[in-house]
Amino acid sequence: MATPHVAGIASLMLSVNPSLTPAQVLAIIQTTARAFPTGTGRDCTTALCGAGIINAAAAVLAAASAAAGPTTTTLTSSANPAASGASVAFTATVTGTTPSGTVNFADGGTSLAGCAAVALTGSGNTRTATCSTSALTVGSHSIVASYGGDAGNAASSSAPVAQVVNAKMLANGGFETPALAGTYRYAPTGASWVFSGGSGITGNATGFTSGNPAAPEGVQVGFLQNGNSQVAQTINLAAGPYTLSLQAAQRGNHQRGSQLVLVQVDGVTVGQYQPPNTSYTSYTTPAFTIASAGTHTIALLGAGGGGTDFTAFVDNVRLTMTGSATTTLTSLANPSFAVSSSAPLDTGDRRSALGND
Repeated sequence: MATPHVAGIASLMLSVNPSLTPAQVLAIIQTTARAFPTGTGRDCTTALCGAGIINAAAAVLAAASAAAGPTTTTLTSSANPAASGASVAFTATVTGTTPSGTVNFADGGTSLAGCAAVALTGSGNTRTATCSTSALTVGSHSIVASYGGDAGNAASSSAPVAQVVNAKMLANGGFETPALAGTYRYAPTGASWVFSGGSGITGNATGFTSGNPAAPEGVQVGFLQNGNSQVAQTINLAAGPYTLSLQAAQRGNHQRGSQLVLVQVDGVTVGQYQPPNTSYTSYTTPAFTIASAGTHTIALLGAGGGGTDFTAFVDNVRLTMTGSATTTLTSLANPSFAVSSSAPLDTGDRRSALGND
C-alpha cells in the first residue's frame, strides 16, 4: 500500500510546483520525512527501513516553497529613539515578484499587538506593511518583521531593529493637566510647569484658539502672550546630549504682532522659533549637552514684538536623550552646559527686526 500513498503525495507536490524533477521530488520526500519511533522493541533505522515515515503535509509545503522566488524584507522605524508613550511606526519593505500576503512584527519573538498579520500594500515588486504602536516600554526592543511568503515568493525576515524607548523627561508636555473643559486659564496650578508673565493653558476653540487648528497632541496647548511670558519646568537629568522638540503656532485671532519662542536650558537659549502662521509647525533644537547630572531648568519664553498683543501656542514638548557629538559653550548661568557645533545657534535678539515698540 505504500506505493499509491507515495504516488499521491508526489502528485500533490507536482500540482503546487510542476517544475520539480523526479530527483527533487525524491529529495523533498526524504528530507521532510518524520523520524522512525524508538523504543518499540524492533526499532527501524534509516539503514534498514529508509529515510523515515513520509510526511505528506511537510512534503507539499516544501515543494511549494521550492517554487517560490527569493524575497528580501527590510525594516525601518519612524522614531528611534522614541519617548515613552509616543507612537512609533515600523515599516517593512518586501521585495520579490509582486509579493502578496502578510508581515508579522515581533518584539523579541512576541508579536506586537495588532501587528501579527499586517497585509502588504502597494504595487509592483516592492510592497510595504506598517505597524504603529505606542505600547513599547522604556528600554531597548529587538523588532523583527517577518514576511510569510505566498505561492510565488518565499518567506523572509528583516534584520533586527534595536528600538530604544526613553522615559518621558518632561511631565505634561502636552499641557493636558489641569483639564480646563474647553476654557483657558492664566498660570494654572497643578500643571508641572511654572507659569509667569502672560502664559497659561487653553483648550481648543476658546477665545484664544478659535482661529487655530485643534491641538496637535490632546485637546489643550500652552500659550505665551506678549514679551516676558514663560513656562518652565525643573527636572533631574542625567549627564549627556539632548534635544528638545515642540510644536508651535501663531495665534489666529486678535493677533497684533508676532511671537518668537525661545527654548532655554538653565538660562541659555538653545533654539528660537517664530512660527510662520496659525498652523502648528514642528521644531527640534540642535543637540545640547548636560555635562553634570542633577537639577536643570527647561523653559519656553515669549520674546516677540511688532505690536501690542501677540501670542504663540506651544504643544507636544519633548526632551530626548541623543547620541550627537557636542562642543562646550561657556555660560554664565551654568558652566556645565554645552551645545552642538553641528547646527549654528542664532541667539540674537530679533525684537528690533520685528519692529518692537
